[in-house]
Amino acid sequence: MERSTINQRVGVAIHQALKRRGMTQEQLALLIGTTQRSISAYVRGEQQPSLETLVMICQVLDLNLNQVLRMNETYYPYRILEKDEEKDFMSILDEVPEEKKEDFTAVVKRFKDLMK
Repeated sequence: MERSTINQRVGVAIHQALKRRGMTQEQLALLIGTTQRSISAYVRGEQQPSLETLVMICQVLDLNLNQVLRMNETYYPYRILEKDEEKDFMSILDEVPEEKKEDFTAVVKRFKDLMK
């Protein structure tokens, strides 16, 4: 795998995770002890973080390192969404108030069972 491909994957994952968490690049930089400029370069795919920095980013943003690099794994707690249907579903889920997410999940599970 080429370095530029890895840089792009890392950048997309960081960007999506920051958006999901409502966090700025500057906030992430402060939490991991780097600069906003470095985070910006990672997001743009222009620079590759060290493994230590990437691990810290993953910890802060609740990312799975294997998923960021798109390595095969069977457990996907925070998937990187690629398909429009997945993005649409997650967008709907994001709009559900926190106190209603448990109910929403129960309805989705029942619907899934009906589709069997």
